[in-house]
Amino acid sequence: MKLFRDLLLENPDTVYYKQKTYSYRSPANKCAFLVYEDEKSGKKAIFGYSFVKKDFYCDDPEVLKNVDELSKQPSIKLDSNKNTEDQLNYWGQRAITNLKNGNSGGGHLDIENLLKGIGRFGIYADPLLKGRIFEVDDAKDVVDDSDLKIESTIPSGKAIIVTFWDSKRDKIIKYKDQYDKVIGFNGYDPKECLYEPSMNFYTYDNFYNNGPSIAEKPSQTTTDTTSSNLQTGGSSVSFKVGDNVKVRGMKTSGVVVSIAGDKITIRITDTDVAGVSVGSEKTFSSWFLEPVVINNTQFKVGDKVKYKGYDTYGEIKFIDKNTIIVKINQSDVPLMPVGVSFSFPPSALELDKRTQGESLEKVIDDKTQEFVEKRGKLHSTGATFTPAEKQNLENEVDSLEIEIKILNDLLNAGIKNYTDNVKSVVATSVQRKLDAKQKEKQDRYSLIAQAEKQYGMPIAQIRQKYRGIPLDKLVKKESLYKKLLKALRG
Repeated sequence: MKLFRDLLLENPDTVYYKQKTYSYRSPANKCAFLVYEDEKSGKKAIFGYSFVKKDFYCDDPEVLKNVDELSKQPSIKLDSNKNTEDQLNYWGQRAITNLKNGNSGGGHLDIENLLKGIGRFGIYADPLLKGRIFEVDDAKDVVDDSDLKIESTIPSGKAIIVTFWDSKRDKIIKYKDQYDKVIGFNGYDPKECLYEPSMNFYTYDNFYNNGPSIAEKPSQTTTDTTSSNLQTGGSSVSFKVGDNVKVRGMKTSGVVVSIAGDKITIRITDTDVAGVSVGSEKTFSSWFLEPVVINNTQFKVGDKVKYKGYDTYGEIKFIDKNTIIVKINQSDVPLMPVGVSFSFPPSALELDKRTQGESLEKVIDDKTQEFVEKRGKLHSTGATFTPAEKQNLENEVDSLEIEIKILNDLLNAGIKNYTDNVKSVVATSVQRKLDAKQKEKQDRYSLIAQAEKQYGMPIAQIRQKYRGIPLDKLVKKESLYKKLLKALRG
């Protein structure tokens, strides 16, 4: 089981450098790349998208030729009657559009979908390695950087950071020559980049020769039981009990409840980490936290809000500094009855998404990623399941595949937002189609058993002998034929 600590150390989608955070969705992400085993050539190839060049890179020219051919094909439409495996070219073409129209080096899911769309990457395969290239601010006046003995390739005060999903250098450095090529393709000098696995920065020589990481010296550090003065890239940040904080590089935030030296315990008010619940308490080294300035302009009187972690909803009636008065109109908390008003800190509230609605396109992308992951788990080599576990996972995969097709139909019909109404209608439709699909499976298994019994041979031989005849017609035809023969024989 992955610990929360491990998730923090394996988060290359966000870089924290000299008091600033850079998301992979921002223009700072100049290139996303991965190393994979090519299905056709059998080679370990590197493939990625460069935001600098607005083009794709691969050390196999044939792969780039395939990408170009797919991009020039007429627009491929999603056919809801086909399995996902039959429409990999649709997802590949969509990935090209997402990457070329984006404002960054893109996401790994699009890169994988593109490789699958051109038949270069197995539908259930996993990359050997994933990484990114970030271009970040390296201003000299931000922090005392005397330990950073490195010159940027960008004259305007920038640094180039290469990040990796894997935290172990011995697993990363085996593809050194391929990183050098993709870094050079983006216009940077590999020897002048910083390399960052698990939030540690290394120079080129130290990274590939098992040398020490670069340490940014703090100017001062003091701690006591009521506050923690810590260093974030050389600047002192003070925390105290009651402060709102955020875990760096993650959508996880909370309120400080206790401080012991460099260890800070927070009560979680929002999180994107599976297995970590709102209301639970987690302890972090102070470096992993950053202050969150609560700006009450995110809420206004009249807003419909939700009490985080509970099915409790209400309407904002009054705002005073860091106190928000909410009148409860739906509650699952016994001490918060409907019709009564209560005070909340802003960090404990969020807008009622039932009235807001997410972007339908983002929901489709998220569910597609979930579908790919669960299907890969279902078909992974060596996976062991109980019959019940396998059936549940098969149902989840089937359900997601159906839901994605329905959501794409809605998107093509002009629906833009994933509201509660859309969610409810889709859920009903998915369940009906899932029930129909299960019945279709059962009917098919029944027909196969019937055919094998009356033909006296395996289904594969039957289908080869009577190629082109639907299974239900085949069974009926043979049955009628036998009755006819019996009648003729008297």
